[in-house]
Formats: sequence, C-alpha cells, structure tokens
Amino acid sequence: MTSTLDPTPALAPPDARATAVHDGLAFLQAWLSDLMRHGLGAPAVRDPATFEAAARRLVDAKAPGLARQLRLAAALTAEADAFEAPLLAHLGRLALAAQAMHHEAALPAPLRADLRAFVGWTTPRADVLAGPLVADRWWVLGARALPEPGLRARRTWLLGHHTARAAFVLEFGPAHQPLPTTLFPGDAFDGQLAFYPGAAAQRALVATGTQVPADWAACPARGTLTDALTAHAALLSRAPFAEAGLALLAPVTVDLDAGRPLVRDPDGLTLPVAPRAPSPLTLAAASAGRPLALAAEWDGHALHPLAAWSADGHVALTEDAP
Repeated sequence: MTSTLDPTPALAPPDARATAVHDGLAFLQAWLSDLMRHGLGAPAVRDPATFEAAARRLVDAKAPGLARQLRLAAALTAEADAFEAPLLAHLGRLALAAQAMHHEAALPAPLRADLRAFVGWTTPRADVLAGPLVADRWWVLGARALPEPGLRARRTWLLGHHTARAAFVLEFGPAHQPLPTTLFPGDAFDGQLAFYPGAAAQRALVATGTQVPADWAACPARGTLTDALTAHAALLSRAPFAEAGLALLAPVTVDLDAGRPLVRDPDGLTLPVAPRAPSPLTLAAASAGRPLALAAEWDGHALHPLAAWSADGHVALTEDAP
C-alpha cells in the first residue's frame, strides 16, 4: 500500500519579525535618502511630525530601537540652533545600522549583539544574570536622566575600584511616575555586576551588592581631555552604536567666561558642556575655583557632567529635566 503521508519535512516558516524588520530597514534607508536630498535646512526637519511618522512606521516593523533613535533625532532639532552637526552624526549612525543589518550574519558576535540592541531586540535579564560576573568595589559616580519619548529613563554610571572598569545601569519607567532609586550617587558598594553582551560591554545589572563607606579621595579617576577623546575614539572603533562613553577627568576646572560653560584641563584644552547641564552657578560652586575630579558623559559633541569630587567629598550634578 502506498502511504499518503509526505515524507519530506515541512520547511520552517520564515521569522516573521526578521521579515518585518527587513521591510522597515528598506523604508528607513529610503526615508533617510529623501531627507538628505532635501537637506537639513528644509523646514520639515524642524517639524517633529516628520520624524514621528517615520518612527511609528518602524514600530510597526518591529524595530522599536530604530524608532527611538528617530524620536531622539527630533529632540535634537529642538534643543539648540546649531543642531545640524549632532543631527547628521545621529542620522549617520542610523544609516550605518540599516546597512549593517543586511550583513548581520557576517559580523562578530559582540558587534552583532550591539546592532540588534540598537535595532530593538532585548536580552532577558535572566540571561544576563546567568553570564559571567565581575566582582569589585563599585563607586556610584552619578546618574543622567535620558530624553526617552513617553518614558522616564535614567543611566547611572559606576566605576570599579580595582578593575577601573566603567559600567552603567539603565532603568526605565512610566512617564508619570518617578523611577525607584537603588543606586545613590556618592555611594560605594562591594558586589558583582553582570554585563549585557556587546562590543563595548558597558551596560550591566547589579547581581549582588553590599554598601560600604565611600572614600572619594581614593577613587581611581585621572585623565585629561585628550585622554577622554582618545578613549571615546577607541570606544566607537569597536562599538559604533554606543551613544556615549564615560569621561573621567582630573584635575580640571570649569571656565564660565566664554558665554557657555567649558571644562578646561591643565594642558589648556577645553570641551563644551551640554545645554541641559547643571547651571553655571552649580558647576562653579562644585569647583569653588579649584581643580577637581569630574565624571561626565561625552557624546562626541558635549560633556554631560555627572559628579564632581575632591578629598572633601562627592557632589552629584543633575541635568535639567529633558
């Protein structure tokens, strides 16, 4: 008797999300080309609706990370008059991601993890905590509220005392509720961090921790602005989708005579402070006219001060709400 069953195994259905993301990438590349064709001086670039419509299309395409990047681009156009350079760099990173996704399988695993996170894939907390743990005494340097559309978000930076490794903990919550605070700037704890996969491997979760006295005179933070720029270039060379890196500067002073606050190192080099940074008076009070140690995010365009400290103690520096 002849069997009526087909012995050929059925082919697995295509990954629905991958197909949707692929379609979204094609849309994004065409949208970016149109934007560049009209130029960044076109009135539509200053209209948030231009970016919001494209962002919603990417959400539908299962690429929420790319949608987030477009909404952040819209925020850049409203932040300052001289928005063109930061916006162009931001859009360039989007174009790079769209092109890289077409060659995703050929990328090294760490860079592929960064790219997928940038597009919108998430790694479950349990998977992160199941990975290798890094033990150290961790200094809680400071935190920055992030401009996340429709959400509250905070990035808290940590520094390992013995490893000198920088890490950040990223937290999200509803826009109408304050984020719960478990890491207080100025504290220190002995504990273990679990790091998300990626070429930069900066984002982490606190796996264990026991608070200890924070002796800020012993915090291992030394560096010039040249050191910070060199470190950021190295970060982008291995992790081009990193939004910002940690700059540890000491000793530096705050220059308020240029109209916009600047941070100056002993070599005379200066870098600008971000528009939403703490007020000039707050920065001046933190330094009291003396050199200090400063922790800040550097995004390639401006410094976002997080904290200052000296032998006298730690001062948290908070940006204006986004």
